[in-house]
Amino acid sequence: MKKILFLTRSYPETFGSATLLCMHRVMNCVADSGRYEVHILCMRYPDEAYEEEVNRVIVHRFNPTWWQALRNRFHKTRKYNKLARVMEVVSKTLTIPTFPRTEPLTDRKFTQTARKLQRKYGFDLVVSEHHGLSTLLTGCRLMKEFEGLKHIAVLWDPVKGQMVTMKLPKNFTDHRIENIEEFAARYTTLQISTLSMKAYHSEHGDIVADHRIYLDIPSILKPEAEVPTDKISLIREGGINIVFSGLLSEYYRDAQPIIRLLGKTIFASQINMLFFSRGEKEAVEDAAKDFSGEIIYHDYIPLAELHTMYRHADYLLNVSHINANMVPSKIFEYMSYGKPIISTYVTDGDSAEKYVSRYSEGLCIDLKKSDDENVSSLEDFLKKEHKIVPFEEVKAEYKDNTPERYLEVIKEMI
Repeated sequence: MKKILFLTRSYPETFGSATLLCMHRVMNCVADSGRYEVHILCMRYPDEAYEEEVNRVIVHRFNPTWWQALRNRFHKTRKYNKLARVMEVVSKTLTIPTFPRTEPLTDRKFTQTARKLQRKYGFDLVVSEHHGLSTLLTGCRLMKEFEGLKHIAVLWDPVKGQMVTMKLPKNFTDHRIENIEEFAARYTTLQISTLSMKAYHSEHGDIVADHRIYLDIPSILKPEAEVPTDKISLIREGGINIVFSGLLSEYYRDAQPIIRLLGKTIFASQINMLFFSRGEKEAVEDAAKDFSGEIIYHDYIPLAELHTMYRHADYLLNVSHINANMVPSKIFEYMSYGKPIISTYVTDGDSAEKYVSRYSEGLCIDLKKSDDENVSSLEDFLKKEHKIVPFEEVKAEYKDNTPERYLEVIKEMI
């Protein structure tokens, strides 16, 4: 039986980090196929075992640095969020000399542990994700050092990502990032990018065009069964319950425009908006003061509970990223539950708009249009009698958005 090592930040991810969840769906799909012996290497979070078998995969964990461990604890417990953000800025500031590597000591530990596992198990394939550079660089180093080992790099985001926390000289950042991209080009057998990046590479060039393919976000999954959660009490009986989940930012993912537009509709007093989020809390709460309905802002909740909230929502809300190439994986989760979706966008060619416009129960709101036009569209959509779209119908329409598509690529590789 062929052996595969996946490199990721944590496993399992219970709070729903989008990029981690995408990778986990792929890993679980590969393990469930029964064709491969699947191993995972990741950092150890508080109270996790160093090695265990979970969901048919063997999980290996290593202790991060004390600084990273403290940040991980904040992430896992969702406490001290402001302090965690300060620590992140401090980390990126102190590691300017190693830019874009913002966690050089974690990189080293990741690579050292991966080498030991490769010598012990003799993996045929390593699959890394770009969620921070530690995973990507570790996969490249393994391919460089172990003859015959193949490496697939899954790049959910461009290598540059959002790593610059202050104004750095463009020549400096461009040179450093190009070095990383060239290293990854040499030591990957295959790079997988999201379809939204295809236009970017066509315009700006691609040094790995000969071994890059484009796949969709693997987030179309059969809906999970309900779990008990006290958050159900937030659903207003007889109201219009609109649920949002994900990160918000006044700069790149702003919820205030859609709140303002919904507040102008004839249904405003009946609307109950639930935000399960981080970021922009004060802005959302300020917007709630002038909203005749109700707006509730809540921190992230466990993924299973969030999916239960999807089941009880009347509508699901997507606030698109200012970067047109960023595809929020949540829209595919929303579609999996068959609920009506309201999705905003601010840039032409928005990636989310391309998907939601194909969905039979979707409404896309172009924030560049007049308020009167958008309010009218919202009122028509809220008046409409909606149906739950069957999961099989969604899966057939978005067949490239399933983990099975990634499994097919791995089958071709080994």
